[in-house]
Amino acid sequence: MSPLRTIALLLGLVALAACTGVDPAAELAAARENIAARQYSEAAIRLSNVVQVQPDNADARRMRGELALVNGEYSSAADELDRARALGAEVDTLAVSLADAWANTGRVDDALSLLDSVAPAHVSDAAYWVVRAEALLRAGRIAEAERALESGAQAGDIGVRGQIARAAAGFARDDVAGADEILRRALEASPNDPSALMARANLLARSGRLSDAAADLTRAAAVYRADSLLTRELTALVALAQIQLAVNDLD
Repeated sequence: MSPLRTIALLLGLVALAACTGVDPAAELAAARENIAARQYSEAAIRLSNVVQVQPDNADARRMRGELALVNGEYSSAADELDRARALGAEVDTLAVSLADAWANTGRVDDALSLLDSVAPAHVSDAAYWVVRAEALLRAGRIAEAERALESGAQAGDIGVRGQIARAAAGFARDDVAGADEILRRALEASPNDPSALMARANLLARSGRLSDAAADLTRAAAVYRADSLLTRELTALVALAQIQLAVNDLD
């Protein structure tokens, strides 16, 4: 969808909400469908409509937090998920997302403590183990992170995100070739996955392969733009600018 068409749609949703009132249950259901269809901007508008009329709607706050995570807005995600918890949302339903947000805002110890507290309910949840592995990697606990990823693989499919974590663990062990191979296979299976492209760009840049890194960042930014994930797109573009400056310095 073009940017102008997206803006027109969002303005139409806002106008509709203002003119006809908001049915929170219907808006939440529609937001879930939007998220499943990767229509993130539309979902954000619908969730905003709900919290305007029901500021203490725990489900809307939780979904806003999860949507903020998708866009890499970690502080906002933590705030919304914490508020949902305070409003009575069951901890087990949001703990993994909240721990993810905390880990990405520097609260790694808090994230791991929260994950420990809900471990019995998530032992068969591959996503739980991936988020745990990422937090452990941030803490420099590489062996524990690798064990968490093994547990995740036993629980189910750790997906591209889990493969990225495996590559990060390999890179931390100075196995650059192994990390590169993991990401190559991940992108072979999902050629346009922007998170995998970002991860490989980071590895390529740190290995001095700046032109290849720039190509991956350009592709990632385009995918994020298509999905209206503006914060993610900006992150990719900033990294691309840094790569281009480094290339210019070498010339």
